[in-house]
Amino acid sequence: MEEVYFVKLSPYAREPTQHSDDSVGYDIYNPTNQDVSIEPNQQVEINTQISIEIPYNLWILIASKSRIAKTFQTYVEGGIIDQGYRGSIIVLLKNTGNERVLIRAGDAIAQLIFLPVLKRKFKEVSAIDKNTERGTRGFGGIYGC
Repeated sequence: MEEVYFVKLSPYAREPTQHSDDSVGYDIYNPTNQDVSIEPNQQVEINTQISIEIPYNLWILIASKSRIAKTFQTYVEGGIIDQGYRGSIIVLLKNTGNERVLIRAGDAIAQLIFLPVLKRKFKEVSAIDKNTERGTRGFGGIYGC
């Protein structure tokens, strides 16, 4: 398994962990010195106080934890970390439920998923082939453009 270098930016930070060998995501945590309260329809920034050296040709998707999403209707917003970023990992969590959510110190709040970078070059043309099964029907195939 290839190593990923990280730095704890405070003594309250926790190392990312993989729940099991077949898990695709690595849990990241609310620091161990702070509880975070999220009111209904509120978005908060949680600074994990870790910095990661993302390996070349990879990027990270910060994804919601299914337990938090199901139990508290609280989801990650945003969530793309480019390979060159070296700052502290900050997680944007939004409470879409009707009750206040309490994230306790040290709780897993999101997961990091490593994905390959696929470089592409855009070329302007006069038209594109729209003769596909879906064609121009967007948003689940309901609307045509």
